[in-house]
Amino acid sequence: MIYQRPLLSYLLAGSLLAGLCIGAQAQGLYRSVAPDGTVTYSDTPPAQARNVQPVNASTGEPSPAALPTQVDVAALPADVRQAFSTYPLTLYTTNNCAPCNDGRTLLQNRGLPYVEMTVNTTKDMQAFQQKTGTNNGGFPALTVGNKTLSNFNSAEWDNYLNAAGYPATSRLPASYQNPAPQPMTEPDDEAATPQAPLIIQPIRPDPASGNQPRLDPNDPRSQIRF
Repeated sequence: MIYQRPLLSYLLAGSLLAGLCIGAQAQGLYRSVAPDGTVTYSDTPPAQARNVQPVNASTGEPSPAALPTQVDVAALPADVRQAFSTYPLTLYTTNNCAPCNDGRTLLQNRGLPYVEMTVNTTKDMQAFQQKTGTNNGGFPALTVGNKTLSNFNSAEWDNYLNAAGYPATSRLPASYQNPAPQPMTEPDDEAATPQAPLIIQPIRPDPASGNQPRLDPNDPRSQIRF
């Protein structure tokens, strides 16, 4: 008999916790940042909080609709802002691509601002080739300014990111969120519309990009060679 009361207490506590979790999922969960930088999760957005975002109650991650649509340049530290202004980063990914996850993780671990574009259709591939000026379909692809790196190679990516002046470790504020992934082109019903065969032809790079300093990760004298 002496064990019945503690057991009953545990059962009641467990039931109460489960009820709270279910209630939070039903009402929605919000991630907010207080003026002093404290991060709080609640079922209602606090009145004095800033950067309030709805999140997935199961994972704690921001809901896709809550993510920004472009890089918030004003929120970047000065050195990161300078690097991004000269050598903006765009990550190109596709479905069912484990190396794409690795590339994304590398950028996130370094705390780098980037835009992610998804390439999942023939139309997307054509737009990707036109944009990057490459016929190489290796994914993931990363553009550092006008330099396109095809396939994931952590050493190569790090070298070019270093040469572009990006920090090796994160300096982004804790509340910073990169934009949500966007498709290369507006989605359409490819199954209902016959697609013309994809003809790969050499694409000339954008002439306007010629004014950008050329990256040389092997130049020991400077991060950037003009």
